[in-house]
Amino acid sequence: LGEKVFSSNVTEQAFNDLLERKSAAGVVLRAYKIANSSKKIITPSERAHRTSEALDFMNQYLSVVNQDPRALFLKFKLWWHSKTGLDFNEKERVTVPFAPEDWNECLRSLDQLLSFESLRDHPTLRFLEAVALFHRGEYGRGFEAFGQLASAQIFVRSRIIRRFIFS
Repeated sequence: LGEKVFSSNVTEQAFNDLLERKSAAGVVLRAYKIANSSKKIITPSERAHRTSEALDFMNQYLSVVNQDPRALFLKFKLWWHSKTGLDFNEKERVTVPFAPEDWNECLRSLDQLLSFESLRDHPTLRFLEAVALFHRGEYGRGFEAFGQLASAQIFVRSRIIRRFIFS
């Protein structure tokens, strides 16, 4: 179903109707389609370009994107990919190439996302929040955030790893 939904075109009329209803569904569908090529093999530079285009597209509709947790999550994933070249949990032991302002922006986005009840307990977002707090030098809050994750586990590529690793 997801493949059918995300591969379908949203007509201009349907897109505008969704916007009038304050729905971000059309924005999500179009951004997803922009970011993901139908080609099986895509170069890293092409992927980066498509990600940037999709993020720019979503930024044009912030009034509806900021009100929808799924849209905001997609926007954050696109932002993350545009900064790192990777998806969440794609690889282990990767140094994230963020400057201090990137960590600030990351935490602002996470605060926005975690304000939605449906995402409040999302383990990956909570983990990224803890890491971002450490990188901002907020060690007390970082330890507290990691402490809340201490017993949590996540599934990554068919295996279970402990929720946090100090490196």
